Amino acid sequence: MLRKLRAIFSTRWTAGLAVVLLLGVLFLLADVKNHRFAMVDFEVFYRAARRAWAGANLYRPVEDGFYEYKYGPTAAYFFLPFAALPLVAAKVAYWLFLALVVPANLFLCLRLARPGFRADPPGRVNRLTLLAAASVAVHFMLELHLGQVNQLLLLLYLLAATAAAAGRPLLFGLPLAASLFLKPFGLVFLPWLVLRRRWRDLAALVAWTAAGALLPLLFYTGPALAEQYRGWAARIGEEMAKKTALLAPANHTLASLLGRYTPLRALAGSPEGSRALQLGVLALLAAAFLWYVRRGRDAERALPGDFAALLTAVPLLAFTNYNAFGSTMLAATVLLWNLERLAAWRWAAVSGMVLVGGNVYDLWGKRLFGLFDDLSLVAVGATLLLAALFAGRRRGAL
Repeated sequence: MLRKLRAIFSTRWTAGLAVVLLLGVLFLLADVKNHRFAMVDFEVFYRAARRAWAGANLYRPVEDGFYEYKYGPTAAYFFLPFAALPLVAAKVAYWLFLALVVPANLFLCLRLARPGFRADPPGRVNRLTLLAAASVAVHFMLELHLGQVNQLLLLLYLLAATAAAAGRPLLFGLPLAASLFLKPFGLVFLPWLVLRRRWRDLAALVAWTAAGALLPLLFYTGPALAEQYRGWAARIGEEMAKKTALLAPANHTLASLLGRYTPLRALAGSPEGSRALQLGVLALLAAAFLWYVRRGRDAERALPGDFAALLTAVPLLAFTNYNAFGSTMLAATVLLWNLERLAAWRWAAVSGMVLVGGNVYDLWGKRLFGLFDDLSLVAVGATLLLAALFAGRRRGAL
């Protein structure tokens, strides 16, 4: 049996993706057996989809409490296929859907990082695919358990990147526009579009976003829809107000790292100083990315490196949930396929992958897991991945 599995692994490049899919399904069975099958975050989208179908108010902070809906009105309709099912069946269906999304994301990362990968030995393709998966496994496994949307967002970003690489503006704008109704992180690509002068892509994004914003008019009157958008704006304002403290627990942004581990801590103690530090970090990263994009202007295939860096930067810029660091999947894939070309910086890449995906609760236990989380090792890892990407761009490897 073991010999047969080895033969499959060395002859079929799809074996690594199949392993990831199988693990996702087995994790579902384990959660059910251990009475841990919850998917509490998915219930938020399930409830919102049913309300959206009925043209009812989506935003009810008092009634819904902690699990209130905080996303765009249009995003609620993404979950209508699941809302047609009873809740438990919908949870199982969404789990299986996410279990398919993860290997799909790995496949898209592989296509972007190595378009001609089918000419490589299948065993090598499988090894690097599984290493990329392992670097973010802790994030997508918890994502499955909670029923979140970070891997779905990553799928939309990767579909947009694939369309951009193929020169298909309409197919670029559609998934990126859809992502904005879930979380506004896709706005990070706007400066890239301007720097790369991809005006058709930008126009397609604007058009799809406008169309998506008007989609709920099929279920709401004009004034009722305006009220929904006011509710969404209020939720966004509340979230931003809650997440301004740089020294708050679970703040894994780059500004928070600097505020905790450098002399800049003096700034983090006041609201004004925190804002100044955040703006300083944003300006620093903007200047760095300007150099990064311009440096890759003449590269044969700069787009995967561009998207890898932008997706890695998202959780370092936005105070968001821990599982958002699953967006480093593309960076891990790009770096793994170019590891030898990074010279000494390959150790930064490997260390970054370990730190991003190494804090596993079942491995370290509650005390060490909490310590590693408090130290923001995941953010240190993402910063190392960014450094490796920049080093690779400087060396002409990416």
